[in-house]
Amino acid sequence: MFRNKTLLFLIVVIFIGTLLFGYGDKLSVLPEASPVEKVAGMAKPFSENDRQFIGPIRDPVQQSQVQPIIDIPNDNYIVECEAKAESIVQRENRNFEVQQQYFDSLSNSTSQDKLLEHALCTELELPEEEFRLDLLLEYNQKFPHDSLALINALRLCSSTKCTKSFVDTAIASDKGNGAMWLHAIYFFASIDNDEEVVNSISELTKTSFFNERKGEGIKLCAQALEGSNVTDFNSNVVYGMGIDALKLDEFSHIIDWCKNGLDDITKMSACLDLGRNLEKRSTSIISQIIGIGLQQIIVKAQGDNDQYQLLKKAKENITEFLANEQRDKAFYLKFYDEELMSHWLNNLDLVGEFEAVKMLVEDAILLSKE
Repeated sequence: MFRNKTLLFLIVVIFIGTLLFGYGDKLSVLPEASPVEKVAGMAKPFSENDRQFIGPIRDPVQQSQVQPIIDIPNDNYIVECEAKAESIVQRENRNFEVQQQYFDSLSNSTSQDKLLEHALCTELELPEEEFRLDLLLEYNQKFPHDSLALINALRLCSSTKCTKSFVDTAIASDKGNGAMWLHAIYFFASIDNDEEVVNSISELTKTSFFNERKGEGIKLCAQALEGSNVTDFNSNVVYGMGIDALKLDEFSHIIDWCKNGLDDITKMSACLDLGRNLEKRSTSIISQIIGIGLQQIIVKAQGDNDQYQLLKKAKENITEFLANEQRDKAFYLKFYDEELMSHWLNNLDLVGEFEAVKMLVEDAILLSKE
């Protein structure tokens, strides 16, 4: 069992770096392929999908391009809290048992809200995904059509516990959300259902918004812990971040599906569509990285070196973003200021992880001046 939620979140940061520096190369560097007909012209136009609606909010938000944070002058000072990171770990170790006992107690509740909090937020023995999926499927039997429960269940689906009917039900609860279709794509790729993979990618490109609901899930756990009356807001958010850190999507199947489909014009077009949508529309860093990698697979096979270099540059921008010193300082500072943490959390789904962290840096500079 993972006993420390702060460390889990830091593990995810390291994991993203691994994607960039290690697995990212595997996404893009392929053996020399035979000439393949270019399918870029066949890809569905992206212009129809470049405006975002953030669920459940329906106001249009433009998903910005990934750009590195420019080095900020020294006078834009941010209080440095890296040395205090160990105290966060120690504090969360003290809080863990109390937090866990509280969520365990919710399993006996008759309240729909409390049972959802238990299903999404309680700490579970590994393999975490299997047990949490059981909780969510049980919750869905009692309270069907809850889109937050269903998107989390769908991302954990396995061939032994999820059926095509269940996938359809989950998608129907939030059909306009591209993230719902993304989890369906991952599931269908894992069971080698080519027809449903292609169909789900096509449906994803038609959606009106794309929200992976990362911030909403973290906030749910944090707000639930307010009922324990023991820990503070920031500690509660850290707990939610740790639970979220366990929810890593199984994207390897779609990567393999695209690599193995380089002799199939339909699969190539679908992979290119999916990659473009993930890069431009996703609110999570990991999904954007996967989107770039999927496009690199296709353009490499096409021999389109110009486009390949552009995608490589996009990945480098993410690398610079993750390595930025100001970002690191702001990241740690938010653990010590409730307003800073709250702003970051609210922005995760509203504008995406990249913009949320850029705003976090700006807020941290203003806060540090005080």
